[in-house]
Amino acid sequence: MTDEKILLSLKKDVRTGFEELIRQYAPYIGTIVRSRLGAVTTADERTDITSDIFAEILSAYREEKEPITSLKAYISVIAVRHCIGVFRKKHSQAERVSMDDLPEPSENEKQYDRTELMELLRSLGEPDCEIFLRKYFLGQRSAEIAEAMKLRTNTVDQKISRGLRKLRDMMKE
Repeated sequence: MTDEKILLSLKKDVRTGFEELIRQYAPYIGTIVRSRLGAVTTADERTDITSDIFAEILSAYREEKEPITSLKAYISVIAVRHCIGVFRKKHSQAERVSMDDLPEPSENEKQYDRTELMELLRSLGEPDCEIFLRKYFLGQRSAEIAEAMKLRTNTVDQKISRGLRKLRDMMKE
């Protein structure tokens, strides 16, 4: 069904038009949600977000005073803005660990100068530095780190592996 027919259907009978809109655009919105939020959400969360976007589209359509000239563009703007809002909310809720909150190492842990080690970790950048702090100073498992930082577990493991290589190279210098 074309966008014009969907818009006509929405004018005649909102329920029928909305059902057709969902059939036509669910995969498209799903792609937007996955591409924007795939790294920070679960599949169930993405399904809920897609539903929220459709509800937002219907609400915006009912309040729209100007005619919609491009349904796909209209849907895209709403979906992307919604994803940005979700991302910002998740990012602001993500638990952060400050280096100042770390416990002081015991005497037998002081094989390297703590200041030099912290500088090396900082040089990894974020989020790698935080991942290392959680893994090696706080003793968190990769799955716990992934959940707290809204990442995938395999992403955390990859960052640890690459970070260890970088640290080894930097310590050789």
